[in-house]
Amino acid sequence: MNDRIYKIEVDGTEIEVRGYSIERLYGQPSEIEDVNISRATVIAQRKATMNKCLITATPAFYIGLMSGELLTDKPVFFRLYDYKKMWYVTLMLRTDGYFSVYAFNMDSLSEYTRAFTSQEDAILFCANIFNENVAVKNLYGNIESLLNACQTRNDYEDREEVAAKMLESYLNNSCFEYDKFAATICRIHPTLQQNYFRAVKASMLYMASRDRGVDPRNKASYEMCRKLVQTLNETGLPCI
Repeated sequence: MNDRIYKIEVDGTEIEVRGYSIERLYGQPSEIEDVNISRATVIAQRKATMNKCLITATPAFYIGLMSGELLTDKPVFFRLYDYKKMWYVTLMLRTDGYFSVYAFNMDSLSEYTRAFTSQEDAILFCANIFNENVAVKNLYGNIESLLNACQTRNDYEDREEVAAKMLESYLNNSCFEYDKFAATICRIHPTLQQNYFRAVKASMLYMASRDRGVDPRNKASYEMCRKLVQTLNETGLPCI
């Protein structure tokens, strides 16, 4: 079934779901084709929502949400990382006055569907990465602690851009030796190696994204990354 492709329409857009995606979430395929189609539909719907979650949540993002009011049936889409997997979140004010949170990931069938009476509680639930275990202390006890986190983060907010610019500068040097760079990476601390490869994985998946278009100058890189998407998505990089 791995090579089987299901074409599912979601909100007027056709989404392809491959057999390996179904097997990864559900295990062995069903002998009943309608069941396989139903499973493919669930995955397609998740993919459609995932594609809307372009913003990665930060303390500043949550504070921004708190500074305004959600509009009825006008959902806000974002994503957050829980140190193991990426979660895709839909936050919405329902017509009954409740604030609903729906979250899922693409690595398992786990999901959260919750409703809150206040916008603050809904946002804190997301900021605390869906913690409902009273024995585990929340990252943020209230909105004030989120504000303090924003202040701390401001000093480091541009670190990814700074790192990318530094790498750009070195790569622009004609004397840069790729083999020497690779050998050096493999000598750094194993945890940092893992973080480096996590960054490489994210870069390759971003490069392979269809919605970015393809520059003729790096078409070969795009094609290489596109061919590796399946392997990259199936390969987890656990924190050490």
